[in-house]
Amino acid sequence: MAKETPASEIRCGEALERSVPRRNELRPETHGKREEEADLALNSTLFTPGACMLLVALFLLTLAIVPILQLASELQAPRASGSLPMFDVFKTLPNWAKIGAVRNPGELWDLLPHGDQIKS
Repeated sequence: MAKETPASEIRCGEALERSVPRRNELRPETHGKREEEADLALNSTLFTPGACMLLVALFLLTLAIVPILQLASELQAPRASGSLPMFDVFKTLPNWAKIGAVRNPGELWDLLPHGDQIKS
């Protein structure tokens, strides 16, 4: 059986035969204790080389896909004013003079756009 690497020494890209030991390989002190088995599984999870970068890339793509699709759909149907509807939300924000005149949190709260101002 391969030498076990402590969890503090595990780096992304390192691979082992399997990250979680089989039930019959569990140490006697952890056998039957669900919390300790879960801790063992979470602290010894490893990724194959390239999996970390793939997961990061997929996560960033997930974040970026909605604005990209919205921009593409708004560019296909231009408005007479030439502006994009996705930027209309910035018109609801207060100007710097109003922000500078705020004296307490209640006034700041009143400056924030309300739902009826944002809805189109």
